[in-house]
Amino acid sequence: GCATQGATDDRSHSSLTSPSSEAKALGPEHERSLRELSEKVFGIKWSGRVLAVSDRGFEILTDQVTTLSYRPTGNAFFVQNSKASLSQPSFDGSEGDYIKRGTAILAGLGIEASEIAEAKVLQHFVQVGVVDPDGKSSRLETPKKDRRTLLIARAVNGVPVFNSRLIMDLDSSGQIASLEITWPKISPHVMERVKLLQKAARADFKVPEQQFAELEAVEVGILHSPAASFADEQAAAIRVIYRSKDPNIGKKAVAYLDETGQPVPMPKTMEVREPPKSPRNPNRQNETSR
Repeated sequence: GCATQGATDDRSHSSLTSPSSEAKALGPEHERSLRELSEKVFGIKWSGRVLAVSDRGFEILTDQVTTLSYRPTGNAFFVQNSKASLSQPSFDGSEGDYIKRGTAILAGLGIEASEIAEAKVLQHFVQVGVVDPDGKSSRLETPKKDRRTLLIARAVNGVPVFNSRLIMDLDSSGQIASLEITWPKISPHVMERVKLLQKAARADFKVPEQQFAELEAVEVGILHSPAASFADEQAAAIRVIYRSKDPNIGKKAVAYLDETGQPVPMPKTMEVREPPKSPRNPNRQNETSR
């Protein structure tokens, strides 16, 4: 029979695009500073000519194999090794080694250890499906362990920051195969809103009912624009998680609400500009008024 691999590469968390036509060269001092950070904190070993540009709010270093992108306004980093793939062996160190590497990266970026809410290693699996040549029967083989991914979540003064995270894959040599970090500074105004929502959630806040789901959890936290954004917005919200009443449905519904139970607008990923209005033609206006 023929075998197909039932796995997909979900490294989209650090997907990167090539610099656009709007890219401009970074200044020598700026390039040197970013390169030193890339080598010291991320352990990147550059080879050949390294292109250093600024492009639509991102600062980018690339040698066409490894690419580092940094968005200063959102304190977001991406690292991608184009040669890394699912078919290659991945890091086989202990979970403790994986977590230690991730927390060291955050420390190198000046992030306080007190903001690490949770660190865990996610185990990926692959499964092979075998189809007989006649196509009338098939079977699934036992899932096998594949690569692992480190996920670190964030909290500020005990308040979860729902969008902030470090997510990283390491290759067999312990080098970064892919990485995304988004860890912006939280506005004092947003922290004040958090206090108001916490007070509301403890008082008479009424959770909207769902016909086919029941309440699982209510938690006040912070939302912000994701890592790959061209805008930077933050908002405090009450996160409500519902679980389905149908045991066959595993996906949970999530709502982000204000103190009145109304949806909180999700932070933007880009600024939408209104198209310029065409100037009015005075001659045309005069003809119309005749």
